[in-house]
Formats: sequence, structure tokens, C-alpha cells
Amino acid sequence: MDVLKTYKKLEKWPMGKWLYSRVVSMRAPYFSTIKPYLKELENGHAVATMKHRRSVHNHIKTVHAIAVCNLCEFAMGLAVLATMPKNMRFLPKSMDIHYDKKAIGTLTATATYAESEFKIGDNVVPVIVTNEQKEVITRAYITIYVTEGKQTF
Repeated sequence: MDVLKTYKKLEKWPMGKWLYSRVVSMRAPYFSTIKPYLKELENGHAVATMKHRRSVHNHIKTVHAIAVCNLCEFAMGLAVLATMPKNMRFLPKSMDIHYDKKAIGTLTATATYAESEFKIGDNVVPVIVTNEQKEVITRAYITIYVTEGKQTF
């Protein structure tokens, strides 16, 4: 699936972004656990949100840290797939994550990565997560391992 081309077609439809977010979650089912919503997708840039709901709570009724990680990976993966040359593929290798504030309310993850930065081997993709007040609550640096080959998504 050409993620950017498909997004550009669907975003014009009523509920097209919602439908696109569901399609991605069907292709990679673990994402469906947080019910992400893709707000923006451009070459090298993705913005996704996740609502604060009971199903993503931890014991202190904030959004669970792993749910936040899942949102980061969702945004990162789409930003990378929208940018990466078609003769390359990637696998997430590690995530360095910093929790700066409690995760409360609807969260927004923004991943940005330039095509010129891609190289064979390790690449680090930054993702910033903000709350409804636009405060940074989480900073993630996701290392992906890039190789030549056909994309599988």
C-alpha cells in the first residue's frame, strides 16, 4: 500500500481520515488497542492523536506509558513510510523515550523525518507528544534499521 497516496485519496472523503486510521490499524492490529487517528500525513511528517479513555489507563488514571509508545510508533511508522524511497524498508530497532509530564487528555504525536536523512543502517526518528494544552509530555527517539528491499506494508 502506498501510504501517502492512499491517505491523499481518503482524506477528502467524509470520515476519510478515520477510515484511513482504521485501515492502518487493521494492517498492524496492535495499533487498534489505542484507536489512533491520523490528522496529517505529508512527505516526512505525520500527526496522530489518541483520546484519553479507560482502556488506555494505568492504575493512576493517566494514559499508560506503553499506550503512549504505541502512539509514537504509529506516527513514526507513517511518517517514515510516506517518505522512504520505495526500494527501502525498515524495522523498528529501539526506542529512547522520555516522559516529561503525566499523560492526561487527548494526546498528539508528531513525527518528522526528511527523505534526505535516510541511509542504510540505523536511522533515528524523533517523535514529540503533546497534551491538549500543547505542552510536551513525551519525547521519543525511535531507531529504525533501514535496508534495501521491497516495502511490506
